[in-house]
Amino acid sequence: MKTHILAIDDWNLKLGNENKQGIIGKEESENIISKISLKSFEGGYKVLIMWLPELMNGNASNKLLKFIEEPPDKTVFLLVAEDQEQIIATIRSRTQIIKFPKLKEIEVAAYLESEKGITADDSVIIAHLAEGNVGKAVHLISEQTAANFNFENFVNWMRLCYQKNIAKSIDWVDSIAAAGRENQKSFLKFCLNMFRQCIVGHYSGNELVVLTDEQNAFLSKFSPFINNTNIVGLTEAFNEAYYHIERNASAKILFLDLSIKTFSLLQKK
Repeated sequence: MKTHILAIDDWNLKLGNENKQGIIGKEESENIISKISLKSFEGGYKVLIMWLPELMNGNASNKLLKFIEEPPDKTVFLLVAEDQEQIIATIRSRTQIIKFPKLKEIEVAAYLESEKGITADDSVIIAHLAEGNVGKAVHLISEQTAANFNFENFVNWMRLCYQKNIAKSIDWVDSIAAAGRENQKSFLKFCLNMFRQCIVGHYSGNELVVLTDEQNAFLSKFSPFINNTNIVGLTEAFNEAYYHIERNASAKILFLDLSIKTFSLLQKK
């Protein structure tokens, strides 16, 4: 039997939302309430499975709160989340939480090698980047263009930031602002992973770093500029940027501000 793996990026692409954030809004919540209020066809249980409930906005969450708190007779809500902390507390407190651990990288790599025909070396790299998420790993295979996009933008941006080239940084900001929010979020995650790889390389002699040859060649020169004096500041700044991009902040203002912060942080030795 063929296994179908779905990631949020695949779903957005299917819906034509590849340049937008996937959100469960007021209209979807009203449709859910309408359907869950219907009588069961054969008088049995009604089960609602909601994938990624953390994508509900405030209006949707508030509308569904009463139904989740006091569901109709013989009605079960199954909320399948990747990050339970992103679900509003009033809903989270009314659920019974069952945690499923992420797959180990070796298990994801074995799946990619056996089911997707990926080479052993490539499967290890992809499994590491996917962080135990098989859907994300499969998406990374099919979206090599996106991986190239992230790496090329990271290299160009870090060079501009180190040079404090404001004029060309503004041009770069204009280009990344046109990429769409999901691409921007993916890019910021990629940057954080690159910073992490630099620090891991310092303390492990590069033994634990999992990179492509091209990435390794760049980071071997770039990693001395990521150290104990700036890693906390960089991590906080990029995590904050990710937080605000999720909440529809102006991409141009955000990435320009982040560039200026990175100008200063890369100079710390």
